[in-house]
Amino acid sequence: MAMQAESIFDCNGQDGKDNKALYKSLPYPLRLVIKQTQQKIQQAVEINNPGRKIQPTSGLRAPATNARNGGKSNSLHLFGFARDFRYYDDEPQPFIVPDYLECIKSNNCWHVGYKRGI
Repeated sequence: MAMQAESIFDCNGQDGKDNKALYKSLPYPLRLVIKQTQQKIQQAVEINNPGRKIQPTSGLRAPATNARNGGKSNSLHLFGFARDFRYYDDEPQPFIVPDYLECIKSNNCWHVGYKRGI
């Protein structure tokens, strides 16, 4: 069961002003691709993990936000191709995701993003 989604711009509860500025600076077609990509990642997690209490958090990140949160310099968050989900399980298991996505534990959340090289 998904909880109310945080904005794709917020990052672990931090205000996402720099992320919003990055998004608004992009051409409309690219913004649309990022928004649809974020929705598809969230739908894949929700459909394949019915009944799990999750909360979507970080999606698109500006480089400064990514660095503050310990993200890699080539993070898929920088392109809007990854989304983090806070979990509330006592014994957290990775999310079940389609083959084209990967699920990696990161602090108190699961990072779900597109696999590279596919």
